[in-house]
Amino acid sequence: MTIRTWYRNLGTAIASGMTIDEQLKAAGLDWTVELSPIGYGDDCSTEEYLAAYRSDTQEVLSIYGKWRKPFQNRQILETFHTFCEQNDLQIDRIGCLKEGKELFAFTKLPIEIDVKKVGDITETHLMITESHECGRGLQIDLYFNRLVCTNGMTRPVRQRQQIINHVSEYNSDRIAGILTHALKTVRDYEDVSNRLAEVALTKQEAELHLI
Repeated sequence: MTIRTWYRNLGTAIASGMTIDEQLKAAGLDWTVELSPIGYGDDCSTEEYLAAYRSDTQEVLSIYGKWRKPFQNRQILETFHTFCEQNDLQIDRIGCLKEGKELFAFTKLPIEIDVKKVGDITETHLMITESHECGRGLQIDLYFNRLVCTNGMTRPVRQRQQIINHVSEYNSDRIAGILTHALKTVRDYEDVSNRLAEVALTKQEAELHLI
């Protein structure tokens, strides 16, 4: 039995034709990250830190150092949409975790790895995640879902630094470059897997691998 819903029904399924506004609303992401000075005690404040909060509920997301610049939900989704449209991909699901502190979106890639065509299929998905919590950043990963045993594997995209920090302005071009590199990573992985499948193993090597 194969399982393709590896995401455990998290997030919101995205139908073709939905506008970005509709997607943000459906996923509960139609708000912005706002910053506010921090006051405490009777008449105390600090200039070193700011409170990051949701514009809709006023709920605090994190405490930022004054150097951190928030990335907005719409910015991230628009960048991911542009990349998917340019590469003939369709966003599958978007959503948030931890009451909006983490955003995610992913698309299924049109690359199903089936080494030697024996039916042992591995699906590939491209994921972008953003954390509005201080100390974390925007990240791009590949998710490999092997259907024959329903095991999943997250594979990082190795292009310089995969985690994009928040010390500068939002850079959609840099994010798009890492997303493009991710597609190459999948094709390289498929090529290496097929070439390795042609390498003969001795009985002793196979037994050691199984053990």
